[in-house]
Amino acid sequence: MSLRVKFSLYLACTITILFGAVAVAFEFHALRPVHPAWFLFFGMALLITLVGIFDRLLLSRIQMKLNALDALPDPLFISGKDGGILFTSAEAVKLTRYVEKNGLVGKPMNSVVVEKDEEAEPPSLSPESGHIFEAFVQRADQSLIPVEINQEVFVSGEPLTISIVRDITKRKAVEARLVKMAYYDSQTALPNRYYFMEELEKELRKVRENPLYTFCVVFLNMEKFKPLEQLAPRAADEAIVEVVKRVSSITEGFASIFRVGGNEFSIIMRGTNSKDYIDSLLQRIRRLLNNPMQIEGKTFFPSATFGVVLDIRDSNDAAQVMSLATDAIAAGKKSGTEAITYISAAEGTEILRRQIRNSLMAAQADMRRGLASFEFVPHFQPIYHLSPSRLAGFEALARWNHPNGVMASDVFVHHAEEADLISKIDKNVISKTINITKKWTEAYPDMPFFVSVNVSGASLKDPYFVSFILGRLKDAGLDSKYFVLEVTERVLIDNFEDAAEKLSLLSDHGIMVALDDFGTGYSSLQYVSRLPLSYIKIDASFIGQLFLSQKAMLMVKSIINMSAMLGIGVVAEGVETVQQLEWLAEANKNTKVQGYFFSAPEPQEGAEHLLADAHALHGVMPM
Repeated sequence: MSLRVKFSLYLACTITILFGAVAVAFEFHALRPVHPAWFLFFGMALLITLVGIFDRLLLSRIQMKLNALDALPDPLFISGKDGGILFTSAEAVKLTRYVEKNGLVGKPMNSVVVEKDEEAEPPSLSPESGHIFEAFVQRADQSLIPVEINQEVFVSGEPLTISIVRDITKRKAVEARLVKMAYYDSQTALPNRYYFMEELEKELRKVRENPLYTFCVVFLNMEKFKPLEQLAPRAADEAIVEVVKRVSSITEGFASIFRVGGNEFSIIMRGTNSKDYIDSLLQRIRRLLNNPMQIEGKTFFPSATFGVVLDIRDSNDAAQVMSLATDAIAAGKKSGTEAITYISAAEGTEILRRQIRNSLMAAQADMRRGLASFEFVPHFQPIYHLSPSRLAGFEALARWNHPNGVMASDVFVHHAEEADLISKIDKNVISKTINITKKWTEAYPDMPFFVSVNVSGASLKDPYFVSFILGRLKDAGLDSKYFVLEVTERVLIDNFEDAAEKLSLLSDHGIMVALDDFGTGYSSLQYVSRLPLSYIKIDASFIGQLFLSQKAMLMVKSIINMSAMLGIGVVAEGVETVQQLEWLAEANKNTKVQGYFFSAPEPQEGAEHLLADAHALHGVMPM
């Protein structure tokens, strides 16, 4: 009942009492008996008046209690059985930043006290839920602040829930700092070894709950840091930060990276157990890591060894997975290469023991035998025009037909460099590539394709390199327009002037020159301006990040636009999805593309099938 209605009722009762008193007095004065109705009427009016007086006294006492609650230092909410707010203290209004005190009255308590996780259920605020818990208060401006709520339920007629709220923003900030100190590396801001072990346990629990769930663990150990430690106190730290930046540019969005030691990192890759896919990804990481770094004015060439644990089962535990990954790294180091060593957690360490490679000296001796037996051969990965969609050529990649199986170049290149055999392997592969290309031009004289070959820094330093290339082309009778030499910034940086002169001489004889892994180095634009380039190859790491990083997308578009203005061709490496292909076609239809979406590197026979199919489908193709 409103105060106005109550006031009107009490006023009417008071007037009635006065009139009744006058009427009774008049009856007595007239010496007539008083009618009983007057006594009844008078009594009822007096009763109503007394009730009003007691009601006012009760309201006064309640108001005093509410004023006392209003003065509490902590915000207080009182809600009814249905969860609607009945009362808020002054501090509660201040906490929620509502303009009027009554702005909260009537609102559901669950709309003010919420969980930050949008998918989580709202905290229970029913009369049966008296307890202490943490949640968030949503202010009038929709911002959230962390709070601790002490909730009690009082039953006196209708149950009331009293919630005393405490702002714990400062406490949470302190807790966050402590967690960061305990679980994160201060230098790189990456989660540390302790965090990694906890995440590893979580992944193992997922495997136990769902046998179809898959993940793998990659350990990465950076090498060649001792010269940096001697160079300057913070030189190694700068290099570590750069390593993290490069690895994260590829793994961001689908994998988690942790710093588990000084030069050691671990990566959890979720949803995959495919060795081929992981190997492709790690090759991209390796290429990016192997690009030179400028530290304290010096050029530093990092390298890395990888250990990969596959087939992780519900019977494995975190300590076992960690041990296997560490052993895989040790095996890679023992081989003396920038190895990628795989181990099946399901089968245990026996496989790892069988995978350990020979020592460095034994491996080098094995390579000399392989050279004598002509075991180093080219495999060919096709390169395609985007518009029209036709075969443009191939990149020849060195492979070792070892008696134990075909080895990619990343397995043996470090051995070859240590033993000064890389130049001999280059010549071996280049000679075979020229002979094979000549055979293809005779089989398909109306197909103006090209074949590119990578060249090492050691070969470019060879004073007889130009005469070797020109001599091999002449001996095979191959027109130089079919032949392309690919160089990377890494092979140029130590001997740029001499290398540029040799490449210019070869260009004068009609041989095309390509700059590989473009965009990952520090002087790429300098090389574009000073080298006789026919085309550049956009590094696969940028293509892999197209839909994960706005910077990568802008970088690729800038490279394509710059090349078009300079009249230089472009090949996008590492194309693996339809979405990447469509984006590149929209950016510039003149771009050429290469990657596992089309084909893995094929031996000579496989490449010849691709050529035959292309000739049958398209006939003469534009260069």
